[in-house]
Amino acid sequence: MSSNRQEKILICKGTSGMGNRILAACTALLYGEITGRKVFIDWQEGNYSETGKNAFPLFFDCANPILIDSVSDSYLTSKSVIPKRWESNLDTSFGKMRAALSDSKDNDVSINVSCGNYEEDVVVFGAYTHQTDRLRSLFQGKFQYLAEMDDSEILKMMLNRDFKLVPEIGQSIEKFKRDKFGRSTLGVHVRYTDMKIPVEPIISKVKQALGKDRDRTIFLATDAEEIIGKFRSIFPHVVTTEKWFPEAGGRLHLLNVPDKFENGVEAIRDLFLLKECDGLVFSSQSSFGRVASLLSSAPKKNIYDIEKRSVAQRLKSKVKSVLRG
Repeated sequence: MSSNRQEKILICKGTSGMGNRILAACTALLYGEITGRKVFIDWQEGNYSETGKNAFPLFFDCANPILIDSVSDSYLTSKSVIPKRWESNLDTSFGKMRAALSDSKDNDVSINVSCGNYEEDVVVFGAYTHQTDRLRSLFQGKFQYLAEMDDSEILKMMLNRDFKLVPEIGQSIEKFKRDKFGRSTLGVHVRYTDMKIPVEPIISKVKQALGKDRDRTIFLATDAEEIIGKFRSIFPHVVTTEKWFPEAGGRLHLLNVPDKFENGVEAIRDLFLLKECDGLVFSSQSSFGRVASLLSSAPKKNIYDIEKRSVAQRLKSKVKSVLRG
């Protein structure tokens, strides 16, 4: 198929949880903008909707002009595709393609976004997180301003610009905020079902963030019911959204949930409620927590990543290391 008969596009394959796929979509949208490609965010694999139905536009109402809602048959049957493994397989999910090629490297199933001059009509991108660092070689000309920004600043810009919620979800968030948030609300995210983010450091940081204001409202976003019980046994004012929880040890976004779309709404609702809190405690080991911190409208001094040690902690660790010889 001749590339001058149709616009060039990028297909961004969604994979894993909500945080992972949002970060990957940020890379895809920026790559599309820089290279002049239309972008199709493909969340049709069945994690957050029935298989074959694209979940992305069910959650986000984006005005970005490079976004397209669907891919025509002419693209799906195109022979001008890279990586070549996707030729005649564009309706396959990223996870299934990776599983079929378990002995292959990532670049066998995804383009290298540091290259901006692919000639093929269709390029396919898939990743478990953002790849802003790989895009930096493309920050030239009218995109030179991006070179002056760090990765977090770029991602924050993309999230605020391109990830507007559909009205129904936005309205439900506003209602919860009106009904449940206090005069000051500290957001806390705990990923526990599979990553087992240590809870004690989070609780310790929450106590530090609360200071003497122990009556401050805590909005807790978590994937484990037991974490809610633990927090409520320690703190007097803990609010959470209603959601379906897996059995102990199960992963919230990869099981046969009763309602896949609602499972996605629950994740989005938690994410954007964390954004509305005036403080945040999280672990950057979790992509969900990372996205929440990037979205957050709280002052930087009120955002606590438990993975970042204080100066005193780093000095203490260094002294111990020296003493050990």
